[in-house]
Amino acid sequence: MAVATVIMDLIQDIICPICQELPTDLVTLACDHTFCRCCINGLYETHEKLCEEMGKLKCPVCKAKIQKGDHRPNWMLANIVQKIKHDAELLCVFCEHSPEHKGHSVHLQEEAAQEYKVGNDLKRKKQKVKSIFEQMHDFLNEKEGHCLTELCDLEKEMEMEQEESVTQLSREIAKLNDLISEMEAKLGQPPDEFLQVRCKTKALLLVFIQPPLFSLSLCHAVSVTLDPETAYQYLVVSEDLKSVRYGERKLDLLRSRERFYLDPCVLGRERFMAGRHWWEVEVRVEVQEEEETEWAVGVVRESFKQTSWNSLTPPTAGVWAVGKERKSAYGSLDESFPPCFLWAFTSPEWTCLARNLLPRKIQVSLDYEKGYVEFFDTDGDNPIFCFSSASFSGEGIRPYFYVEIHPSGGVGLTVKRPFCFLDSILGRFV
Repeated sequence: MAVATVIMDLIQDIICPICQELPTDLVTLACDHTFCRCCINGLYETHEKLCEEMGKLKCPVCKAKIQKGDHRPNWMLANIVQKIKHDAELLCVFCEHSPEHKGHSVHLQEEAAQEYKVGNDLKRKKQKVKSIFEQMHDFLNEKEGHCLTELCDLEKEMEMEQEESVTQLSREIAKLNDLISEMEAKLGQPPDEFLQVRCKTKALLLVFIQPPLFSLSLCHAVSVTLDPETAYQYLVVSEDLKSVRYGERKLDLLRSRERFYLDPCVLGRERFMAGRHWWEVEVRVEVQEEEETEWAVGVVRESFKQTSWNSLTPPTAGVWAVGKERKSAYGSLDESFPPCFLWAFTSPEWTCLARNLLPRKIQVSLDYEKGYVEFFDTDGDNPIFCFSSASFSGEGIRPYFYVEIHPSGGVGLTVKRPFCFLDSILGRFV
């Protein structure tokens, strides 16, 4: 490789500066630059008139002044050029042994061609790999710039939204502070003056607070009460209509078209036709063998008709609920397969939600317009499940409770009284 480099450098030095080819008949000027004899004679003829006017010609390389005919042959360099010209020349097998090519390294044409092809293939592959990586670098740089621009825009948008939210919240807080101050001032009024404005105060409170404040979940809390006229005949509903459990004997109850006669269910009295609402249910376990308990909470369409012995029906029947199925219901399942403690009663198959943990307090949230029924574990403040495409068909929606029997007791459900900040304020003035 080093010899080839030296030869290439030598060829570059020998090439005629005028025709840019290896000289055929070398002559050297007084300035020691070498040209083809025909090229230098052509230069003389071309500049003959110029020579008469300026007196002397100039070397095309160094611009030194020269005279016509002031050159000499260079036989030594001519021999070197002749040998270089014969390099890489195709020879027959007889000429290979001639004195002219004595000492030359000779290869078969096929071998030389193969080496040349391999070299060219490697060169092309290197160029291709280099081109591919350059394209990848350009693409990644462009993608990086695009992503950084989007992130900057998103950051600015979030900052603007945050500033707007803080500003709006500050206004709401200021209004509430003014309202509290006004209410405290009214508390100090004489009874006769206070009673004259008691009705107006509640109306002013509802008008004064802006709609965004009502989007808070606390302001959609519902104090659900159980409807005894819908309760299964073995269910015992507490006097305050907040708790239900499975009793030891069948109760003598009046017949009602809304009562459940096939499964241990009871509905809430509240009917929802619009808006967002939530309530909290506490699960009370009254037996040690919790695996055999069975319960469910959720909502049901008012037109729901019980047609089987299992009210743990999917949304297609008008029930949206989550709950626990007793372990013995698994029947033929492999004993090594852990039972599912918590289910969402979806269609066509139930969805397993938890295998080793049961919530004790469940928040049921209903968004009628969006068709959402969501369940949360209020102890851990964690979401449990969401029915996101419930079809209410414009019907009334009621709270739904399911409590199954157990030989040694069972499980009970209690509807908790939610705390609402606005209710506590209004209660002081109504």
